[in-house]
Amino acid sequence: MNIENNLYKISSLVNLFIKNSQNAFYPKKALSLDQSLLLFRGRLEFRVYIKNKKSRYGMKFYELCSSVGYVLNMEIYKGKNNVDDT
Repeated sequence: MNIENNLYKISSLVNLFIKNSQNAFYPKKALSLDQSLLLFRGRLEFRVYIKNKKSRYGMKFYELCSSVGYVLNMEIYKGKNNVDDT
């Protein structure tokens, strides 16, 4: 099963979020890469478990953030066997 098919319901929302956040804020410097975990206990093929986090189960995101914490770009972790070549 293709992971991209599972994201079709939210892909337009994620793309709209990224586009609007990039248009609203122009950082000068001090960018950082961050990862976050969105709590989700439902059935999901790429749900992760991280035992050191307060919310242990969920969806993992990689984010490009400004120094004040503003998210400029993000990528949803789809599992170690599903590498996006774009």
